[in-house]
Amino acid sequence: MVSWDGQSRPIDFVGRFRSKGYVDKPYVFLDEKRAEANGVLVEMEPLSSTKVLRVIDKNVKFQDIAIKGSGTFLAIDPEGKIITIEVGKHLEDKNPVVECCGGWVFCWIAGEKGLEILDVTEPPFNPEMEKEIKRGSAEDNLPAKFWQQFDQLHQITK
Repeated sequence: MVSWDGQSRPIDFVGRFRSKGYVDKPYVFLDEKRAEANGVLVEMEPLSSTKVLRVIDKNVKFQDIAIKGSGTFLAIDPEGKIITIEVGKHLEDKNPVVECCGGWVFCWIAGEKGLEILDVTEPPFNPEMEKEIKRGSAEDNLPAKFWQQFDQLHQITK
């Protein structure tokens, strides 16, 4: 059961994918069961980060909210602006819903007690919606300032 947008809805997990430092658990809403996931629960280990991802599907919208722990959302919007949003610390139960859409690049960086993120994806998620950007790879056309901020946030959380 997840609570989202003032509603509690039953879910069913449809997989489990482990990456370095975190686990993605895709889910479907039971009242909308289909092949694609409606979202994902991301369970992050302390001081870890998700992969840096580019949202390549222009029609997708990710809506994330921290439900446990603390950390930082680091992103670049389609206009090239670097955005950081701190979640967890000092916010009690008032964490913001963080949204990103097609053209965004983003990652999450967990604090010292880890971080859990609940994501809802519209339209339902499929892996072709995003692409990993590895530092120094051919796809890495991100500004140096993004990677500097990424490194600084890792230092702050340690």
